[in-house]
Amino acid sequence: LYGQSFNIEYFNPDVDPNAQKKCVTIMEGKADTCIKSAAIAVCRRIHPQPPGCVHDITLHMSNQLIEYEKKRLDSKDTYKKLGMEMDAPG
Repeated sequence: LYGQSFNIEYFNPDVDPNAQKKCVTIMEGKADTCIKSAAIAVCRRIHPQPPGCVHDITLHMSNQLIEYEKKRLDSKDTYKKLGMEMDAPG
């Protein structure tokens, strides 16, 4: 945005049962409140904030997570498919 790059930190609440309970589906099932919280954090760093920033970033993040999951599940790499980053040591 405005020629700048922003890192977005989002931790999947599905791996943490306590965090998972805090996520509520919003935007007619297109996103959840955990994704929206990450989008709010991103939009706070942008000045001037564009109109609809939180809504647009929330939808973008949600769509990117859906695409990531499709690619992950289609992968032939077992570790990527299972969401594991590396093999067990030794």
